[in-house]
Amino acid sequence: HLTVRTWTEAMTAQMPNLGVPINTQEGLFSEKAPGVSLNKFANDRSSDKSFVADMLSRIKSTQVLELAVHDLLFSESDRHAGNVHLDEESNLHLIDNDNALGFDVGSRLWARQKGLDSMFIPGTERAQVLERNKALTVFDYRC
Repeated sequence: HLTVRTWTEAMTAQMPNLGVPINTQEGLFSEKAPGVSLNKFANDRSSDKSFVADMLSRIKSTQVLELAVHDLLFSESDRHAGNVHLDEESNLHLIDNDNALGFDVGSRLWARQKGLDSMFIPGTERAQVLERNKALTVFDYRC
């Protein structure tokens, strides 16, 4: 699976400390992603550098290419190392896909259009940030 399972469900809430009910709305839920974020994994100072390098070297280049194609097809605008998890078998899992299709749903303007920005797509801002972290250059599928 490239992404974790997500779903919407009706939910009702109450205002904290007031107990005032909030109208039923759709909530977005997802299962817990396996592993740990690449950002945490690669930048954890307590991690053995040879272990980090070994885990990253075991990531299949075909999977990196699949993730690049996924983000390109869905015009992902917020794919950074914090939104990609690495599990114990060196498999990658995408999380936080709410900015797919070129929309920033977390903005105050609700669904403001954004451009493609993914660590897996060379030339994007997220990919340029990634280039500064030598441990994570393995994610450039052109290599």
